[in-house]
Amino acid sequence: FDNAYALAVCSPARTALLTGRFGTRYQIGTWIRQGDGPALPLDEAGIPVMLQSAEPVWSTAWVGKWHMADFDWPTGPGFHPLEHGFTHHRGSLGNTNDSYLDLSTPRNYYHWERNDDGVLGENEVYMTSQTVNDALVAIAELPEPWFVVVAFNASHTPLNWPPEHLAGPEPDDPSDYESYNAVTEALDSELDRLFVVLEPWMQN
Repeated sequence: FDNAYALAVCSPARTALLTGRFGTRYQIGTWIRQGDGPALPLDEAGIPVMLQSAEPVWSTAWVGKWHMADFDWPTGPGFHPLEHGFTHHRGSLGNTNDSYLDLSTPRNYYHWERNDDGVLGENEVYMTSQTVNDALVAIAELPEPWFVVVAFNASHTPLNWPPEHLAGPEPDDPSDYESYNAVTEALDSELDRLFVVLEPWMQN
């Protein structure tokens, strides 16, 4: 690239990645708030729609954080990724602490709401690890050629200390700085697990 641009907020960044256009073109200029947010319009053609008309047709999956529509999507929560052309979506619909099923339950990286192709359920696997687990399943199961987007919630708040094997033991009363570093280190560790599997494709 001669020039590259990045958006520093989650929802506009995802819409730009998917469509190649600024999110402000469809009123997504900041993160989408549950209950009152806009949504990426279905007539805004993105990468998976284009890959459906390719020859051969590509299989596609979005793994991890979606956050491009309000949870109260008219056809039901969880279907917005599929309606945008993805074969599968496995991951969160919004931020770690967002919920559609139960707003009274505190959410974190160890207790969060996971979408599996339109079916919402509770998940208690550390969120970053589950995202890589889902990515590895998609890579193994999707017919080639495939296009898989892996979008992590880390290092978004809440800064729950990761499992010890990913970031070391949790100190007594860690600071936000220490917790943020640990969440980021866990992300790096899990990315390494993903890249090991991707290496044969990366060499071709």
